[in-house]
This record gives sequence, C-alpha cells and structure tokens, in this order.
Amino acid sequence: RRETQLSNRARVPEKTRQPLLKGRAGDSSAASASEKSVRAVKPNYEQVQRWGNSFDSLLNDKYGLALFRAFLKTEYSDENIEFWVACEEYRGLTGPKRQALKAQKIYNEFVAFQAPREVNLDSTTRLATINAMGSPDRHLFEQAQKRIQALMEKDSYQRFLRSEVYQAHLRDTVQRDRTEASATFAAAAPAAAATASSVTS
Repeated sequence: RRETQLSNRARVPEKTRQPLLKGRAGDSSAASASEKSVRAVKPNYEQVQRWGNSFDSLLNDKYGLALFRAFLKTEYSDENIEFWVACEEYRGLTGPKRQALKAQKIYNEFVAFQAPREVNLDSTTRLATINAMGSPDRHLFEQAQKRIQALMEKDSYQRFLRSEVYQAHLRDTVQRDRTEASATFAAAAPAAAATASSVTS
C-alpha cells in the first residue's frame, strides 16, 4: 500500500483496472465531483507539457490533478494523493470547529497507526502531527503533507509520466492543437483574400 512498497509488489492485472477519471466504489463524493468537473475540459499541449516539467504544476492544475488521482486509483495506490488533497482542503477551512472536525477525520483515515489508509510517514513527522492534534491550526498537517508530496514526486509521479495515459495526452494535444490551428487559418483565409482584393481594386 505504501509508496515505497509499490515497486516490490505485483502490478494489478490490466483487466481488473478501473477506467481513468471514473469513480470507484467507496470514493468520496467530493473526489468524484472533482473528477466529473474536468472530464469535459480539453487541456492544450503546453498545459500537459508543464505537468511533465514540474510536479507542482501537475498538482496545481485541476485536470492534471484529477488525472493523476485517477491514474493512482487504477494502481490501487491512491492513499498518498488523497491525503495530500485532504490537507489542501483542511488548510482552506476557517473556524476552529470545522478545522477540528476535518483534522480528526484526516487523522483517523490517514495518520493514526494502522489507519485504514495509513500513509508512509517517518516516526518523527507522525509523532509531531499527533502531538499537535490537541490544538489544531491551519498548519497542522503541513510537515506531513510535504513529506508525502516528496515521496510521490520520487515514485508515483515518475510512473505517471511514463504511463500510457500521460503519453497519450501529449500526443492527443499536439494533434488537436495542430488541427485547431489549421482550422483557424482556413477560416481566416477567405477574409484575408477579400481584404487584399479590395485594396488592389
């Protein structure tokens, strides 16, 4: 389950993998809604290329993040990215009551020893987070989130860049951008010709 253990275990057979950008039973409604909201969006080539240049660019792009989450779900190794997303949501909360409720939920699901989706934190980071649970503020999970982001950047992000889904997006966006450019040129050509004709007449 853990990021560092994934390379040592057998990959899930292709026929059992879930389609990308489709929810799996048990997924949170928030995650499913996020994925649904970007399905109709068509990223351009420069956008997709930026995902490959920087992990931060991928995480800060709605479509890129949803695609990365969906990719990890097909590998049944999405606990780290779901923890990262939950931390982002937590940092955006205001009010001590809402923060406390969300903090407890994140702790129970990802941080506690033998949690259902326990993330791979070193003992120092885990204990620091546990000790801070008594008086949670918006920075409560900051250290743990950075730790998990670093793990993903070294492992699952590299697999994502080598995956067919990412490579296919690169190919598709190149082709689509070329097609759109050709269509724009073809549409503009008659107007340009008419303008030139009126000038010379």
